Formats: sequence, C-alpha cells, structure tokens
Amino acid sequence: MRSRPARVLVLLAAVSLLLIALDRWTALDPLRRAGSLVYGTAASLIASATRLGGDADRLRALEHENAALRADNLTRRQTQTATTLPDPAYRALPAHAVGFAPGSITIDIGTGDGVTRDLTVLNADGLIGRVTWAGPSTATVSLLTDRASSIGARVPSGEVGTITGHDGRLLLRLLNPQAALAPGDKVTTLGSDNHRPYVPGVPIGEVVQVNPSPGESTQTAVVRPYAALTAVDLVTVVLP
Repeated sequence: MRSRPARVLVLLAAVSLLLIALDRWTALDPLRRAGSLVYGTAASLIASATRLGGDADRLRALEHENAALRADNLTRRQTQTATTLPDPAYRALPAHAVGFAPGSITIDIGTGDGVTRDLTVLNADGLIGRVTWAGPSTATVSLLTDRASSIGARVPSGEVGTITGHDGRLLLRLLNPQAALAPGDKVTTLGSDNHRPYVPGVPIGEVVQVNPSPGESTQTAVVRPYAALTAVDLVTVVLP
C-alpha cells in the first residue's frame, strides 16, 4: 500500500500531465489559467494537509506514548502498595477524554482495544471512575463523584467503608463509628471481587472534614478527590 506522500506525488503527476495535454490540444487560455489555478491551489492544499496530517499523527503518537509511560508508572506504584495483587500485573490502556456530560466522560478507546464494562479508570493523580459502557471505539466512564457511584474504601487505620458522590466531592462512611479519622487522612480503594470494577490501592482523595457522629452506627467524612474531575485529559483504563 502506498504511503500518503507517494499518493500525493502520483496525484500531482496526473494533474501535471492533464495540464500539458490541455496546453497542446486547446488554445483556450482561460481554461489553462483556470487549470493552473486549480492545480496550484490543490497542490498547496494537499501539501498543507499532508504536513498537518503527519504532524497530527506524530503528536497523537507522542501523546499516547506519554500517557502509556505515565500509566505504567502509576500502575506500578499502585501494584506495589495494593493489599491484594492479581498475577500477572495489571495492564494499562492509555486514553484521552473526548467528551463530557454530567457525572461522566467519554474516552477514545473501546471494545476494539480490549475495554469492557466495570474496569477501573484513573490518571496520574488518582481514581477517575469506572467504565459503565463500551462501544467499538469509545467508552463511557462514570465519575467517582456521580451520585450513583459507590466505592469500597480504606483509610490509614485499616478501617473500611464506602465512598459515594456528594455535590462534586465525596462522602465517606466508615463501618466503625469509633474509627480513628482526621482531616488529611488519605483514602484509597478497597478493591472489588476479581478486581472489577475497582482494583485495590488506587488513591481516591483526602479527608477534609470529619462529621460528628455521636450515637451513630457509622462515621462520616467529606473527602476531596485527588483527580481534577472537571479537567480530565489523559486517563488510564486498568485491565486486571
């Protein structure tokens, strides 16, 4: 299969031959001038498109390579601290956020790349959410701040609970109302059965407020997510 530059050269050569034929077989100067204008404009546009297309392809390749490196680094860091690790190690698929909606984003990879429902999605800062729908070339990721989300969580004391979306932040409910908890404590994913939809040990956020809970059966706190969910760009889909 010819490369793009080769196809462009063939096209330009064909146009040149056509103009030579017109020059020999007709004396219609306006037609020749029109042909020359069309040829010059077309050649300029084709050359520009070729350069821009090549640059865009190279830029996209570099972005994906950068995303893959960042994803690999983050995944390695998480697998070293996770409480239960799959074997072999997770596989990371880099992707771009290409669409936004309340509570979700669209990414530019899908089933053709190995993406399925209920996979963990994160970036270099922490958890983004989980895949809730996958098409051939795109997928929908529900953000962890979505009110419908519920994530098993662990705090530094080892106590566990759940994280749910709460007005752009997160609400943590610990099962033990007497558990030690303070602002600044880091919250990570507890993990799910078969590591779907959440793998263990992924940073979720930081406790910013502990709510008084005398006589309550659970303890609650407000958590600020590590990831900037309103400015998501490069992400990683984790295949356990």
